[in-house]
Amino acid sequence: MKKVDLSNHIIICGWNFQGDRIVAELMCSQVTPRREVVVLANCDTRPVKNESVEFVEGDPTQDESLVRAGISRADSVIVLSDLTKPANESDAEALMIVLAVESLNRAVHSCVQVANSANRIHFERAHADEIICLDQIGGNLVVSSALNHGTSRIVSELLTFNSGSEFYRYEELLSDELVGKEFCGAVQVLAQKRIILLGIETDDSEVLRQELCGDIVRSSELGNRIVVLNPQHPYKICQGDALFLIAESAPVGL
Repeated sequence: MKKVDLSNHIIICGWNFQGDRIVAELMCSQVTPRREVVVLANCDTRPVKNESVEFVEGDPTQDESLVRAGISRADSVIVLSDLTKPANESDAEALMIVLAVESLNRAVHSCVQVANSANRIHFERAHADEIICLDQIGGNLVVSSALNHGTSRIVSELLTFNSGSEFYRYEELLSDELVGKEFCGAVQVLAQKRIILLGIETDDSEVLRQELCGDIVRSSELGNRIVVLNPQHPYKICQGDALFLIAESAPVGL
């Protein structure tokens, strides 16, 4: 049975009609850092069209298959929902994959598609890092687009790496130019570099210390970290904060 010899790669577990598009985005020249991609799926024939992508035939719920895909050395795992099955059945299978992945490598960053958002709590308990609820995101985008015309085009542009600007999470060491700067001041500094600052990810304790308020995102995936978009309080940027940005390419040296 095939076994890959890669490190810091991305494993795609399962397959659906979105698979080839996801692979194309991951392999786009604008994505940095570039990572090798491995597809692990229980398919008789190779499902992925891109010949540079490794394909491992196997059941992603089984440890043996994940080991052959190099789970212990992987950077990230993407679990695709089987959209040919009823939502709860598909989510049950995806949950088994997440449990297997997390048991073999707790350090890997796991992103999972969930067909029924009511099942989100189960994936939180399984320690999935990113939970993408297909019904919720799709429905919310339709509503937002109906109320704010053009929203879908903007979101599509920001989520596509082949041109224009994209979302980025910057978690490197911050310069003295940003540390201690109030959020609105940091917005101005980054705007001079054609970078838009949307929000920050910081520790619970820092939010309490600075009496921070705003659009706060809490979830079990973040642990003791909190994401705050467009803080209302004059929050001061701290070393160790992660910045959520819109930029034309991956920012460096901020």
